[in-house]
Amino acid sequence: MRTLIAFVIGGAATWVLRIAFITLVPHSRIPSALTRSLRHAAPAAFGALVAVSVHGAATGDSQIAGWPVVAAT
Repeated sequence: MRTLIAFVIGGAATWVLRIAFITLVPHSRIPSALTRSLRHAAPAAFGALVAVSVHGAATGDSQIAGWPVVAAT
């Protein structure tokens, strides 16, 4: 039960932070340099996830070691 309460509190906290950023910070106040750089955040994050996954498969640290290395190379 404690774990469930911790997850609910954590989820509520992250939701409040997201909603606060969307509602309290108007689009006109965000610097244009930050807006331009945020366009690259999602592709960079996905690239990092793929790199970590391929590295784990190549070194044998993951559950699916072996076959993704052949596809990636």
